[in-house]
Amino acid sequence: MDLCVAGVVLTFEDRRKENFEKGQAELERRRAMLRDQQQKDEMERLAAEKTELEKKERIRYSEPSLFAFLRSDATFSTDFCVHCVAGM
Repeated sequence: MDLCVAGVVLTFEDRRKENFEKGQAELERRRAMLRDQQQKDEMERLAAEKTELEKKERIRYSEPSLFAFLRSDATFSTDFCVHCVAGM
């Protein structure tokens, strides 16, 4: 059972091969779309992680630290408090 299209006789095998090639092309197109979407998602995820890390760093350095005095150039007096000396 052959099919005649525009004067060309297509056999079952010809149609099957053509259909297979179209299917493969469609699969490759979908794979490429999926690959592009995955790359886009990964880039967005990395950008979000970087933004979050930068935010945490800003917060970390903007909060007063318990040991901030160690980083400062301030000198501390070793004199006793007037009230403490009076109690001695």
